[in-house]
Amino acid sequence: MAVLVMVLMLGAASAPAASHARPRAARAAALRIAGSPALFPPFNRSVTDYVARCTAGKRLHLSISAPSGVTVAIDRGKARKGSFGKAVRVKSGQSFRFVVATRHGHRRYFVRCLPPDFPAWTTERPGHPQAAWYVVAPCCSASTYVAIFDTNGVPLWWINTHRPPLDASLLPDGNVVWAQQKGADLAPGISSGTYEEHRLDGTPVRTFSLPDGTPTDRHEMQLLANGDYLVDAYKARNGVDLSPYGGPPDATVLDALVEEVTPHHKVAWSWNSADHIDLSETGRWYQQHVIDSPVKLPDGRMAYDIVHFNAVEPYGRQRVLVSLRHTDAVYAVDKPSGSILWKLGGTQTSRSLSILGDDVADFGGQHDVRVLPDGTITMFDNGTGRGRGPRALRFRVDPNAMTATLLDRISDAAVTDSPCCGSARRLPGGNWVMSWGGTDLVEETTATGERAFALQFPSLISYRAFPVLSGQLTRGALRTGMDSMRPR
Repeated sequence: MAVLVMVLMLGAASAPAASHARPRAARAAALRIAGSPALFPPFNRSVTDYVARCTAGKRLHLSISAPSGVTVAIDRGKARKGSFGKAVRVKSGQSFRFVVATRHGHRRYFVRCLPPDFPAWTTERPGHPQAAWYVVAPCCSASTYVAIFDTNGVPLWWINTHRPPLDASLLPDGNVVWAQQKGADLAPGISSGTYEEHRLDGTPVRTFSLPDGTPTDRHEMQLLANGDYLVDAYKARNGVDLSPYGGPPDATVLDALVEEVTPHHKVAWSWNSADHIDLSETGRWYQQHVIDSPVKLPDGRMAYDIVHFNAVEPYGRQRVLVSLRHTDAVYAVDKPSGSILWKLGGTQTSRSLSILGDDVADFGGQHDVRVLPDGTITMFDNGTGRGRGPRALRFRVDPNAMTATLLDRISDAAVTDSPCCGSARRLPGGNWVMSWGGTDLVEETTATGERAFALQFPSLISYRAFPVLSGQLTRGALRTGMDSMRPR
């Protein structure tokens, strides 16, 4: 990799008026640092953390050119001035630091070596992000990493899960959780596995799965305030007449099962879409996907994915929201009875809400329904099969008037298609963080849709992007975690 030269301008000290007559070159004295392999990003006084794609068996070389009054100490070595170089022995995942000192003080900088198979990415920050960190799991076959990026586009923390991960996020206690593949998935989008919680030092803490051994779907896990957790799975049901929709009269279908599980691995609540969602609600998806794409179950049966679960979200103490892609709808479920309180989107039923303020007024395989502290509801509307691009949406629901009023709508003109996946998270300051489902783009935008930050993973996607606010993580904790996994 070519050597990359980076410039750090140093602040000038106070001086008499005559000092203004100094030559321009003297006033612009700079510290020059060159790395081979190159550091990412280009060196800047405000950026403390860097990565480099180190080569196994080879040292990382730094070349320093320090102006008068500046010293640099590399890898705990002696502070030096002037021009010099140093080769640092550092392996994949390991880090070293260097210290820049002036008469005004000193600052520490950190460089960590990326593993050779860490996914490629590009980054852009044209605005002012409100998130401090972004948890992503670029997938779905060529990468096995969960990573946490900062707003400079630098991955400060990562872990190789050794199998394709999905749906990575940060738990309230600062641990990282992700959906881990176990065995073979039934089909693309119909996954099986478990959720794994790890500390930042890589230590496994626990897993989240269904108690009866049913393969846990990797679309959702929600840790509840009482210590329980919500997970989902697909349950096969025989003897279903799909002939009115172009299918066989004696079909096997896959229903969505959602369960609340206690810390002692007992089922506290269970809900099955078969008991509450009519076959007719799959609507347009029968002809666009379901009938032509049955999946083969391990026992040899061919099954039809009639609802396709992708999100569950707590909605007050006794309700949850459930998103079903193949009905184009979000459902509010009463936990004690299991009944549908209201339905947002999809085919019309007696529980359907009237949508106000949206000139589109239909969803296309939506994902990632969430409830904000003010009670409003957000979702990522993929627009799948609707002839339009994806949107991030926010609604205020009035269950008495049976209406849903659109409050916010965010799109990106460059994203014209979203065939799967995706997330949309509105931050307290009004910005949005999106994983534009089925594309390589993770983006934070302002409330009016202007880009503030972006990550792109060529040839990969991130099922969701989980934003972390300032104060929930520290650079020190991430560095310490990485150093524990890859000590020198």
